[in-house]
Amino acid sequence: MAFLRDITFTGKLGDLTAYKMKGTDKIILRRTGGPSKDTINNSPGYALNRLHRQEFGAGVMLGKNIRFMLGALRSVANYNITAKINSLLKHVKQKDTEGPLGERAFRLTSMPTLLQGLPLNKRSTFDTMLFTAITWSLSRQTRSAHVEISELVRGLNFFPPHQHPYFCITAVLGIVPDILYQESKAAYAPPDWFDGMYAPVQVSSPWYPAQNGAPPITLDLSTDLVPADESYTVMLSIGVRFGLLLEDNKVQLLDHMGGAKILALK
Repeated sequence: MAFLRDITFTGKLGDLTAYKMKGTDKIILRRTGGPSKDTINNSPGYALNRLHRQEFGAGVMLGKNIRFMLGALRSVANYNITAKINSLLKHVKQKDTEGPLGERAFRLTSMPTLLQGLPLNKRSTFDTMLFTAITWSLSRQTRSAHVEISELVRGLNFFPPHQHPYFCITAVLGIVPDILYQESKAAYAPPDWFDGMYAPVQVSSPWYPAQNGAPPITLDLSTDLVPADESYTVMLSIGVRFGLLLEDNKVQLLDHMGGAKILALK
């Protein structure tokens, strides 16, 4: 991977493309070229490549659903979590030892703990800000969660990295469907029951002055959505978010400030 330093631009210049990527302030440079799209899609010599590409697309689809089920906590991430999640999901297809190449199942249900504890931040993570035990329970059967956080005292078990005046704790509950190859569609897809109704639910604490900390916090989440089969994983995420107090006594949320992680999956 090449980076631009003294000369800076983005876009295409001849057979070169310069672009920016989340998680770095450098401009990345790559050369365009290689076989044509038609060659890759139709040539017998690229048959194996097409099978791997098909599975890659399934992993991307699963990763997209996972990120969607992070809800409001996606705005807390300060690096390219897409690449990190997609990299981890490569292990999921390897659990399918029966499906042929190009049709192996991406069942997160086969590895529910794969993403447990995954931080959404590289610096100032959730665990470095809240140095305290979190009690939680997650029910797959009732698709509900309960989270308890003990009293937070700044300098004792609460260490916000900036001087932002207010903070809140947010928990998000989501249902992540498995991605399977469907013969009828000749393509990967989530189960038919997974539609636009399946959105994450989230609950936040009140806003508290970051200088003081907060009293014990309890968060309860549940969803009434009932999947038609067992091909899903329930995911619970948690994060601390920061905000600024406006003149009308409302708090303005600051994007990409705070810390979050995937707390549990079942």
